[in-house]
Amino acid sequence: MQGCLLVLMLLACSCQAFNYMGTAFTHHPLKDSDTTTVVRYKLAFQECGNVTVVDCPLDNCTVNVVSVNRVDENSGVWCQDEVIVHVDIPDNFTLNLDGLKWINVANNVTDVLAVTHADVRIRSDTGRPNMSPRGTMIPLYRVPSNCFIQSRMPIFDSDGDEVECFPLNPDNNPDILKIVDGCFLNFVPIFNDSSVEGTYAVQVVMADIARQDLTLTDAAGNEKFFHKFGTISEVPVQFVLKVDPPVESCYEGEYLPLFLYPTPQAEDHLYAFVNRTLEIKIYAKAEKSTITQLLFSGPAGVTKTSLGGGNFVLAWTPTPDDSGLRQAICFVVEATLDDTIFQSKMRCVIVAVDHSLLALNAKFLSRSFHPLFDIKQIALPRLKKELVDRGLPPDITLKVVDFKEKKTHET
Repeated sequence: MQGCLLVLMLLACSCQAFNYMGTAFTHHPLKDSDTTTVVRYKLAFQECGNVTVVDCPLDNCTVNVVSVNRVDENSGVWCQDEVIVHVDIPDNFTLNLDGLKWINVANNVTDVLAVTHADVRIRSDTGRPNMSPRGTMIPLYRVPSNCFIQSRMPIFDSDGDEVECFPLNPDNNPDILKIVDGCFLNFVPIFNDSSVEGTYAVQVVMADIARQDLTLTDAAGNEKFFHKFGTISEVPVQFVLKVDPPVESCYEGEYLPLFLYPTPQAEDHLYAFVNRTLEIKIYAKAEKSTITQLLFSGPAGVTKTSLGGGNFVLAWTPTPDDSGLRQAICFVVEATLDDTIFQSKMRCVIVAVDHSLLALNAKFLSRSFHPLFDIKQIALPRLKKELVDRGLPPDITLKVVDFKEKKTHET
């Protein structure tokens, strides 16, 4: 009965879901099921309490709501939730997120068009159902109109496919934004033109592209062949771009916050375990403005803590449902001077859950007469510290195998 009430409540809210500010979709197979796909999608609006359920426009699948949970909120600006649904179909399907209206934007976009084309048939190269790229996005991304800023969206794909991003409608893409190969978001300055300032809807399609010829097979044994460089599936990633007035200096660390150690590097892969808390330490500084807050997008259940002085911590304890998955987490830091807001570059990491064995192929250069001593006493402890900082437990054992000598060293 509780499940029925939840669905009815969501459907009731969906007709009031205005002031839309973006979404991001991913999908993967449900464990121990041959017919059910788990679809996770973020939804952002100007206010909290709005949720919209996706539908199958071809009526060839059913959508069952599993949960709705808060991701993060920038009070008075945006609120993002994560919706998890189960889609019952064994091969491929299309999902629509529609019936919504964007906030008032300058690039003539009103009606929301967010379409997922999912193919979950069994891949010939992995022997598993196809999964989408792992993407997410901050609902509102701010850039000054006079600065060149480059950010990269998460581009990890669990199947090893190439990931490409392109605008849904190039004619509606803001002039200041260029989406280039590798899912880079390049914000190109436009000088002495205040008309470029304002708010824009950005609609990106993220696709997984086959790196080799492969075949996808459905439950009935029917096969579909994909050539190398063929598009397998597509998911939408949408957000709002806010182009601010010019800033006096575009150098990070002055007005625009600059990330420093121990903040993870962009595109770092971190490691987490079910029912164990991963902490991501973040530090940013700005000499001429005051750091105020951290904003992020990622799986529901991530919490943030401000320690003051530009120091923050994101903490996440994966559940059994996260086992074996990789989740994207993106974050920015904001600073203020008087009533002006400055935002850092967006930084994204990928968190892999349940990694018990990690193989590294590395070369070690020793300049002393005791390379074995250097490996055991210097290289391994440093490598262990780096991996622990990335989320592996402190009691991990590292083994270095010298295949030429067939010797194993551990710490």
